[in-house]
Amino acid sequence: MNKLNNKFDNKIADFANMDFRVYIKELDENNLEELVECANDKNVSEGVNSNLIPYPFTKMNAKIIIERNKLGIEKHFGIFLKNKNKLIGNIVIFNRNGDNAEIGYWINSNYTGKRYAKEAIILLLDLCLNNLNLKKIYARIRRSNKFSIRLVKSLNFIEENLLNENLGGDAMDVVFSLQISKIVFH
Repeated sequence: MNKLNNKFDNKIADFANMDFRVYIKELDENNLEELVECANDKNVSEGVNSNLIPYPFTKMNAKIIIERNKLGIEKHFGIFLKNKNKLIGNIVIFNRNGDNAEIGYWINSNYTGKRYAKEAIILLLDLCLNNLNLKKIYARIRRSNKFSIRLVKSLNFIEENLLNENLGGDAMDVVFSLQISKIVFH
């Protein structure tokens, strides 16, 4: 597995010429308290693998995420509202293998249904293509998470027929993939 360190130079993925309401920024120690507040949401834990985002979500859980960022094991980016500079979710790149990687994301339930996750995924896909030279992105989603399935399908992710063993998961998951080498961001 390739490390993800030093690929982003702590850039904020923010397209001034686009009408995005969110920006993404790599999480660090300065975001600990805000991350705990945002992730301590039972609906988030139920929508993703609860081993990754347990409920209750504690400061120790947040420290683990920040430490994994530092080590380059994963890259977690906060999803922030532009107009309030407020953390509302998380999007992560992990399981990198050559020019493939997996993404995961969640939004605090107070902010769901507003297309913020879609904007954050587009911003992250741009980083994956232009900063990491990734060609294929996977998203493993709980079968019960119909909103997230609809979201990735709207971004032209396609459902994989079988659960990719490199991604792990279980029968509760469905895997989607997207070739990003041909994406053009306006």
